[in-house]
Amino acid sequence: MVAFLSAFLTCTVWAEADRANVDTVKAGFVYNFMKFTTWPASSTGSHLRVCVLGEGRLIEQFQRLEGRSVGDRTLDVLTLPIPEGLETCQVIFLTARHAYNAETILGQLDGHPVLTISDRPGFIQMGGMIELVETNGRMRFEVNLATSQQAGLKLSSQMLKLAGRVLK
Repeated sequence: MVAFLSAFLTCTVWAEADRANVDTVKAGFVYNFMKFTTWPASSTGSHLRVCVLGEGRLIEQFQRLEGRSVGDRTLDVLTLPIPEGLETCQVIFLTARHAYNAETILGQLDGHPVLTISDRPGFIQMGGMIELVETNGRMRFEVNLATSQQAGLKLSSQMLKLAGRVLK
């Protein structure tokens, strides 16, 4: 838990210190979310597929996660220009700019054990699982616990304690 808290506090400091590193902070948050999420046995394997709908510097930051480990699983990072085949992913990050059809994407994933994350305002209200929120120069996150449970995902209670808001 100390490492988890340290990682989130470090991300907060980065957000305050340098606006150019916001994309690094977002990728760091997503990496930590994966560490504190448990997928159902049916979706386990040696790899964890992270799909990103975005562009630019954010993609570069997510690509730096390629090959890292989360538990005993190796990360595979895919950048997708269009939202097809997303049900084969275990984690999806939708940038606010690419989340214009978030409701359709979330509908496609209904019942699939896919952790959905975005920085789009209102994402958890429309059925997304984790929303990154920047407030007063700090990166925070909010969680839709009901949606993650319906997908068969278990989010760590330690992570939920750090969330700014948890929808049940």
